[in-house]
Amino acid sequence: MAKKILTYEFIRFLIVGFSTVFVDLIIYILLLSLSINRNISKLIGFLSGTLYSYNLNKSWTFKSDYKYKEKLLKYFILYFFSMYLNIQVNRQVLMVLTTDYSISYKIAFICATLCSAILNYFVMKYFIFKD
Repeated sequence: MAKKILTYEFIRFLIVGFSTVFVDLIIYILLLSLSINRNISKLIGFLSGTLYSYNLNKSWTFKSDYKYKEKLLKYFILYFFSMYLNIQVNRQVLMVLTTDYSISYKIAFICATLCSAILNYFVMKYFIFKD
């Protein structure tokens, strides 16, 4: 039974993660189309995606009963650390795979995303939304 819950929970985590990317992207593109600075557009998109994922992970993925503000700061700290990890893994993989850039950046992106997703899942499950 525990294995099934972990499986369903992880699948929900992945669904939230993929949909978060789309929220970030849609807001980013919308703001760019309104001629808003690309850095500001990206920041607003990222923060919107983070709030979106916090709410869905809290209520749907991990079914946490904690109050909204109690865990939000920890969630933002995790996301900023995860973003840093993602950038560093991406950079390191690109440094190692110097042969074909058209393939290297895809491999680096996948490696970086997997590392940050694994970190996010376990920190959320065992630290942030642990009931």
